[in-house]
Amino acid sequence: MEHLLNDAELQKYEARIVPIPWLSFDHDRSRMYPSASSLESYASFRGWENEQLRSLKADPCTHKMNGLAMLQSMIVFGTWEALTGKVVPSRDMIFDSPNGPVLRSTKLRSLLLRLTKSIIQAKHVGNFTDLRSRARRVEHVCNSIAAWQNAFRADHSSEFQMIFPILIRQTALIFDALTMLLSHFPRECREHVQYFHHLNENSEFYNHRFKEYGLCPSHYAYLDFVGQSALEVFCVTSPHQDPSGVLHRHCSSQGCQRAASSRTPRLKPRHVADGCTCVSVSIPTARIGEVLASGNYFVLDMARLLDEASTNDKALVPYENKLSYVAFSHVWSHGLGSTADDGLPLCQLLRLSQLLQDESNPGRKKLFWIDSLCIPKDYDQKMMTIGIMDQIYRNAVAVMALDSTLQELRFDQVLSYETLALEILLSDWNQRLWTFQEARLAKSLVVALKDGIIFLEHLCDALLGKYEQGSSSPLTMKCWAQLQCLISQTDGLFGWLDLLQFRSCGVPSDEALVIATLTGNDTATLTHFTEDFRMAKLWAMLRRVPSGILFHNSSKLAVENYRWAPRSLLCGSAETGIRGQTVFDAEVTPQGLRAEYFLVVFEEQKLIDGSMSSIDLRLQDLRIRCYHQDNNRVQPKTTLDQDLRLWFDAVALIRDPVDHMKMIGNTAISAVALLEDGCGNGDLRRYRYQCQFRGRISRHAFGSLESKVGKFETIIIS
Repeated sequence: MEHLLNDAELQKYEARIVPIPWLSFDHDRSRMYPSASSLESYASFRGWENEQLRSLKADPCTHKMNGLAMLQSMIVFGTWEALTGKVVPSRDMIFDSPNGPVLRSTKLRSLLLRLTKSIIQAKHVGNFTDLRSRARRVEHVCNSIAAWQNAFRADHSSEFQMIFPILIRQTALIFDALTMLLSHFPRECREHVQYFHHLNENSEFYNHRFKEYGLCPSHYAYLDFVGQSALEVFCVTSPHQDPSGVLHRHCSSQGCQRAASSRTPRLKPRHVADGCTCVSVSIPTARIGEVLASGNYFVLDMARLLDEASTNDKALVPYENKLSYVAFSHVWSHGLGSTADDGLPLCQLLRLSQLLQDESNPGRKKLFWIDSLCIPKDYDQKMMTIGIMDQIYRNAVAVMALDSTLQELRFDQVLSYETLALEILLSDWNQRLWTFQEARLAKSLVVALKDGIIFLEHLCDALLGKYEQGSSSPLTMKCWAQLQCLISQTDGLFGWLDLLQFRSCGVPSDEALVIATLTGNDTATLTHFTEDFRMAKLWAMLRRVPSGILFHNSSKLAVENYRWAPRSLLCGSAETGIRGQTVFDAEVTPQGLRAEYFLVVFEEQKLIDGSMSSIDLRLQDLRIRCYHQDNNRVQPKTTLDQDLRLWFDAVALIRDPVDHMKMIGNTAISAVALLEDGCGNGDLRRYRYQCQFRGRISRHAFGSLESKVGKFETIIIS
């Protein structure tokens, strides 16, 4: 992973890097041969026949350690020889260590830099013939690597079980580098490539590292989603490691207890320093009531609030059009949780005042808004304020994010833009649903550090600048894309779902309110509904959604005609059904979801119940073994939910299984069981949603399975 770090980071963090063991294949013995033009030719030059390669792909353990060593060398050295047309000597990447030879990718950084610069230069002069040729070469290598996924993921003998996580880790890092290279080619020069799926394949390895370094285990799922490069860099460079494990001892993969908070008075504000006994500063609620009753809101004047000669009610400034102020966004559990009645300690106000006076702050504004001083305990006044929170954050000249961990971080502790981006993305502040809304509403989003503030727009510009200059790492644009989910001025829910889905919320019904606000829908209407009915009303408001929403990895609503709809989008799902889908090709109707799916219809109803481990579908020469999926968990293969008893007469698949095999054949295919329920709009068939499946596809069908032919059909699912 050394190629992901700059020189300063490598010097500082080298001891933290967990090296990839080298399996001792003799790469240099064939120096008399030309450089490999493909992975296959690399193996051929080393004496491997096509039949041997096929047997290695069918069962990587067939040739024991010799085969695994050749496979490692083929992916490491064969990849770069195929791309550069030059022999890469082992001395560039293989080094001795006390525990034996290891793979170090430092040299890969300069190699990637040269390749990227040459692509940028070819674009500059408009040499599209050369660009298409080189793009095909990169795509061929990507597809060749992806073709080995089934071999990596299959069940292996215990003798070699520890080897495959190593191979998957190194291959995922190489694939990240290849996809970065591919992204530099003009879109018209690129074709589809198979993806190397690494999700959750090294969870044991990384969870052990998280525990060793005292990092929160809840970060694993998000980092794994972003990419292998993000996992590696965060484990090595995070400045907030706690080997004692005290900070996150109560956390789990499901969530960070340290970040958990709620907007209730149970969490009292803390002083800046232990032992401080300064007075609390509160705001007169009578004056607050007057302003709110007029249909307006107010901001606070810091100078008047700190002026001993002035009364606090004079610090209230009713909002007027184009009034410049800063709105603070924070997590209650970090010490600023309070109400206008109880106020904040004077020391906290002085700290906020310093942030307002930061030389980077636009205009050095003295006016500010923070919920801890501007929302009273009174329920009616509280609801009135929450009802206009979108206006408060939209109208602010800037929104400043406050996170106690980030405020301990100095600029000189962060040695790259990517590391700073990861720290912000994984901060407690960035884990909460309400802070996501506050960030998305901001005209300008600012993050407070220990020795200053940073504008996220500037950080994004810096990351994009590195990429455009050809000096980026495979992590650069991944960080840029995630930060863009916070600051890009787009209204589409599915444009920023990648970041939203990893948020947490203390009150589940708040999710619909936040999404409605960010998509420009009426939140006041939603407040009249509770629980599942509120979320159903939100889906009705959205009207058009990606058809892949049917396969979202979430429990479903218990509401008539909305049984297809996710109960929540905050499930950290990497479901391929909607990730990256920008076409809203499904319509939410009063009768159900109207969309086109690949449908398989049976002549007789079928039953799935708790006595079955799975059901099998046969589509011509394909066999799909379907396992029931419920509440984000795939049930064990030995048994299903004992209470499950569902009839169905059709199955809708996320895509044509033949296409699925071609694109991502090594991954499960999403499917749902449906029961015909008469006709919907016009002549369209209407089906009742029954349950969700994850299907494993194999090429050969056995036994007496009923062979069916599926087809694309527009239906309504209730």
